[in-house]
Amino acid sequence: TNGGNSEGGGLAGVNSHLVANRSFINENFTMGSQASGGGLALTGGSAGLNATSGDFNVVSGSNSHGGGIWNNGGVLTVLGSSIVRNQANHATSKGGGIYSDTNLGAQSTTIINSTVSGNSAASRGGGVFNADGRVDIKHSTITNNSTTTTGAGSGVESFGNVATTLTSVS
Repeated sequence: TNGGNSEGGGLAGVNSHLVANRSFINENFTMGSQASGGGLALTGGSAGLNATSGDFNVVSGSNSHGGGIWNNGGVLTVLGSSIVRNQANHATSKGGGIYSDTNLGAQSTTIINSTVSGNSAASRGGGVFNADGRVDIKHSTITNNSTTTTGAGSGVESFGNVATTLTSVS
C-alpha cells in the first residue's frame, strides 16, 4: 500500500475477525506516514495466525510501525508461526516483527510456540515492541533481531509504564 494512513500491506482488519491457517503473508510493504503493518494491520477485532509465515514485510514511512504485524487495540494470537526478516525502516519506526498497542483488559498480543527472528526496527523493538497493554510470549524463540538505537530492545522492548503495560516471556 502507498500513501498516508494506508495500513496493512498484506492483510488489514478493522473491528473484524481474521484467521490465517498455514498461510504465507510475505513480501508486502506500506509506504507513507502512519502506514503501519507491512504484513498485517489489525485495528480492533481479532486475528489468529496458525502455522503461518510472515516473512520480509516492510514499513518505511514516518510513524509507521510493525514491519510484520501491527496490532492496535485488537486481540492477536500467533501460534506455531514464523515472523522473520521483517523491517520497520523509518527513524521513528518501532516493532520490526510485531508492534502491539493494546490494554490490560480484553485486548492483547499472544505469541505461542513461534519464532521471531531476523527482524529489524530503526527505533525500538527489533523483534517485538509493546507500546502499551499486554503481550504474552510463551515457548517461543526470539533471536537475531536488531535495532539501530542502543539499548532499545533488539529482541523485545516493553515501553509503557507499570500501571498500563505488562510484557511476559516464559
